[in-house]
Amino acid sequence: MSDHVGNPSPQQRVAVIDIDGVLADVGHRLHHIQGRPKDWAAFFAAVGDDALLPEGAAMTRQAASDGLEIVYLTGRPERLRADTAGWLRHWDLPDGRLVMRPDRDHRPARLFKIRALTALDRDVAWVLDDD
Repeated sequence: MSDHVGNPSPQQRVAVIDIDGVLADVGHRLHHIQGRPKDWAAFFAAVGDDALLPEGAAMTRQAASDGLEIVYLTGRPERLRADTAGWLRHWDLPDGRLVMRPDRDHRPARLFKIRALTALDRDVAWVLDDD
C-alpha cells in the first residue's frame, strides 16, 4: 500500500474507491454517530474491527486487474492513515494511493471528496462511493 503514487503515467486511468460503506462494513460502529451528540472519536476508534464488504473488494480487485490505477479516497481523517493502510493490507486489497481528509477538515465527506477528485487531475475511469 503506497501513500503516494509519485509521478504516474498520464495515460493510466484511475479508479477512485471509497472505503467506509464500500470496502469496509461500518455497521457495527454506526450507533456512535446516529444520535446527538455524535461521538466521532468512538466511531473512528473502531475502524480496525471493520469487516470487508465483498462486492466492493471484488470491484476494486477487478479494476486493478484491468490495469487501472487505484486511488482510495476516504473521508476518514488523516490521523487514521496507519490504521487505514493496515486494514487495506490485512484484507489484501490492491496497492494504491490513499487520499484522506485533513484532520481539522470537518466538512461533509462528499464536499471534501469533490475537491479531492478535482485535485487528482487525472483521467478518472470510474468512482465507487456511497456518498
